[in-house]
Amino acid sequence: MGRGDRLDVELHEDEAVVPEAPAAAPHPHGGRHRVRWAVALVVVAALALTAAQVVSDVRERSVIASLAGVEGLLAPLDGPVQVRWERTDVGWPVAVPTPDGAALVSLRDDGAGGIALTGLDPGTGETLWGRDLRRDAHERPPGVDPGTVRCATPVDASGLLTCLRPGRETAADGSTVQPSGAGRSWTVDARTGDLVGDVPLEVGDDVDPRSVAVLDDLVVLVSSGADVVHVRGVDLRSGAERWRRDLPPTPDDPRWPSTAGQASVEAVDATTVAVHDGRMLTLMSSDGVELRRFDTLADLEPSDSISRWTSVDRSRHAAVVVRNEVTSLVAVDGEVTVRGVAVGRGVDDGSVPDLLLTAGDTVRAWDAATGEERWALDDATSVSGASVSGASVSGALVLRGRVHLSTDRALVTLDGRTGEELWRSPTGLTPFPLLSDGRVVLLTDPPADGDGGGGELVALDVADGRERWRVPLVANGWVFALAGRPVVVVDDPTGEGPGLLQMLG
Repeated sequence: MGRGDRLDVELHEDEAVVPEAPAAAPHPHGGRHRVRWAVALVVVAALALTAAQVVSDVRERSVIASLAGVEGLLAPLDGPVQVRWERTDVGWPVAVPTPDGAALVSLRDDGAGGIALTGLDPGTGETLWGRDLRRDAHERPPGVDPGTVRCATPVDASGLLTCLRPGRETAADGSTVQPSGAGRSWTVDARTGDLVGDVPLEVGDDVDPRSVAVLDDLVVLVSSGADVVHVRGVDLRSGAERWRRDLPPTPDDPRWPSTAGQASVEAVDATTVAVHDGRMLTLMSSDGVELRRFDTLADLEPSDSISRWTSVDRSRHAAVVVRNEVTSLVAVDGEVTVRGVAVGRGVDDGSVPDLLLTAGDTVRAWDAATGEERWALDDATSVSGASVSGASVSGALVLRGRVHLSTDRALVTLDGRTGEELWRSPTGLTPFPLLSDGRVVLLTDPPADGDGGGGELVALDVADGRERWRVPLVANGWVFALAGRPVVVVDDPTGEGPGLLQMLG
């Protein structure tokens, strides 16, 4: 028995020999008993509070453990964040997934057709390594853009970063000029800065690659000619070409403008890429085999109001195609098409299996495997006259059986199984970008007009929307997640430098 459970009791073996006190006299030990009872009650109350805190701490640790490894989640935020470090001498920051977390690399165009890379310690901001990547190039005429650098990381979180510099360049009037040197693909180990692949690329009328994806040790490069898309699989270390495929021409349809030159590629999973030429979407295997072909303009009539975009959903091993108010999930084994515009999930812990969210006239939840509707929101979800229906939905988090919707009006939290509204954020807070560590969700409270400040970062409890804490933000900064931490970037208004990078934690 613990010391807090002790209760003093007077014992007498023979009640007959206990002297009886006069009725009018107070019991000689009454005051002492009342003190002891009061002390006991205080101890019990303290123990109860301690036990409640222990239970809460155990639950918090359980939540953190259950969400370990969920892609997109922030590292646990234990109370109000503060600026851990900041730098003004780095370029655009990129998080590179590694087996034990993520490495942080900044990229900056060196102005001469090369890329300057800097490896940063995510915890301290200290420089770990630096590397300049340059290609052979002749003198560049004034006003010529060397072309956009595109970088990609493998799906397998190996810590590698591959960057592609096109060979052809663009003049100020938008025309393509002759290459001033070969295009190039570089692969760097983001943890050490070691150059593990340096591949010169063919440049010609129709083979200069404009997009890149990485599958394990394979770089998939895509370029397009007048009527054909060229796809090549190249060893990222040696540059040896493993395969080359020319995809069938886009269907000749005079109702639609030409999409030549718009080809791009993105990894769907560790063994599959999606190649999009502006009309046709093609899924290909890592050995160059065509697996599925999908016409993104099928069943559409030409119109000035047509909206189309594509992305990938790696959790479902599928490409996402949005055409006006219709969304299709295109996988190797078939397609599922549903009503509405797909809502991206920044985090999905799998607690609501096969969930596909779309927005349009309202928010709808679908079974991603069958295309069957699970629930749709209506005016019953209105709070203070503001309905989720008709609100602009920019993203979602799926956590612990709940769906947190980022709308232009509020953060709205729903039961993922039924669509029942559980809580929504106070008026005035901005749920963009939508970040969470699994216990709190971060929103911004913008500065008042003419304030000149940066507003505040606000943490709401994911369970009930209760405010946990808030901290001030630097002026003109915007927040996003990087290497499992919230960061703030302030663009340099002069355009002459990289601006400010603040790591919070």
